Amino acid sequence: SMYMPIEAALTGLYPYVKGARMTEAYRDLENICRVMKLYGLSDKLYLDLSIVNDVNYYDGICFKGYINGIPDSVLSGGRYDKLLQKLGKTSGAIGFAVYLDRLERHGNDSDEYDVDTLLTYEKGIAVEKLAEEVARLSEDGKSVLVGHTPDRTQRYRRLLKLTEGGIETLENND
Repeated sequence: SMYMPIEAALTGLYPYVKGARMTEAYRDLENICRVMKLYGLSDKLYLDLSIVNDVNYYDGICFKGYINGIPDSVLSGGRYDKLLQKLGKTSGAIGFAVYLDRLERHGNDSDEYDVDTLLTYEKGIAVEKLAEEVARLSEDGKSVLVGHTPDRTQRYRRLLKLTEGGIETLENND
């Protein structure tokens, strides 16, 4: 019966956290909440324990994304580590689908670039530092895509890397 803003949900869930796996999952939710709070969006993130997807496919967190003006989710996804294990792989897996047909109501402006800035980061960067840098880079309305390694399928104006020493410009396509 739990459907509430993430911060309230975390407070309500804490007494029930037992063992290492639950603690790790709880910490993941805390990190998500902290990042959303840095962007001033934590009030838009809800924990909904009624979302149920195919349990033979998803085995961890499941999520849905919504846009004002569209009555159904435009994004759906989750963790599917066990499915990957069945395929003989040992890494974790998370995936999602974006329902483009539902997004058609918002136009399809075509730009030369998919994203203004592609921001990569070195291993060990604090999530808060990464979130702060994304906020700074997007202050003027520019789009920012974050990934551990460059996504070469994306067309970007500039490629940056966040390190402990700051931002490095790796590529500039302006």
